[in-house]
Amino acid sequence: LALVAQIDKISDKRKEYLEILLNSFELSEEVLESCIEFAKNPDEKMILNMMQAFVKREIKYNFIIDALMIAGIDGEMTDEQKTLIQEYMEMFKLTKKEQEDLIY
Repeated sequence: LALVAQIDKISDKRKEYLEILLNSFELSEEVLESCIEFAKNPDEKMILNMMQAFVKREIKYNFIIDALMIAGIDGEMTDEQKTLIQEYMEMFKLTKKEQEDLIY
């Protein structure tokens, strides 16, 4: 999710959203800073491995919703953000109907 936020720079609103997510999982501020640092210099292989963990789990839907929220939190979504989220949906093997429902 930090990768989505980083595309258009991590604004205060995006950082606040990530903080809320981390707090809901009872994770520390240090985890947020680690995520932001990782997003600045991502490891493609690690990302692919993490994303594979979502493919067969229902939480993938929450991930996409959170990615959409972070991307559009400032009222605008860049083409890069849209492309990245679309790639996530394809990685998760979401049907066109599931994709449309999540975007709606």
